[in-house]
Amino acid sequence: MNFTTLRLILFAAAFLVYSADGFVVFAQQSSTGDLSVVGHVGVEGGKGETGDLVFPDSRVHTAKRSSAVVSLGKLGRVELTESTTLFLTFDDESIGIRLSSGAVVVETLAGILATVSTKEAEIVSDTTVPTRFTVDVECGNTIVIVDTGYVRVRDGDLETLVGPGAQLSVGKAQGRCRRIAR
Repeated sequence: MNFTTLRLILFAAAFLVYSADGFVVFAQQSSTGDLSVVGHVGVEGGKGETGDLVFPDSRVHTAKRSSAVVSLGKLGRVELTESTTLFLTFDDESIGIRLSSGAVVVETLAGILATVSTKEAEIVSDTTVPTRFTVDVECGNTIVIVDTGYVRVRDGDLETLVGPGAQLSVGKAQGRCRRIAR
């Protein structure tokens, strides 16, 4: 075996070890979400594109006439409507959202806890059944709409259970505000 062939074999072996090590580290990161976007979406200050991974503790923003879905596998999914800003965190059993503007639709499977916090309220899903609900802060107040399952809406010392087909408003809407059509 000549010197050039030996160098090539050593280079290939080093590359495989380096690549395998990187793959193992990547495969260990189980808590990620898959991003789908329409229009302009920002993740952690950069441009978000369909297929990007979203990690726990991420800030996500959608522009006007834009939307995004973060698919979280067995946890469920989080859909951002246009002009929405939120901070998203998740682990193997729960989803946490701090909603600053816009609206978000949250879907979870049974056994998964979802919490959405706004300036007026905290919305917590029932973990015994699959849940789908919308939280909208577009007009300065918080509107909660439940499609399936149940959520508890905490407003200070008051806690209200909201079920399928029901809607609850917390706080006062600001002036002449028109909510985004859903």
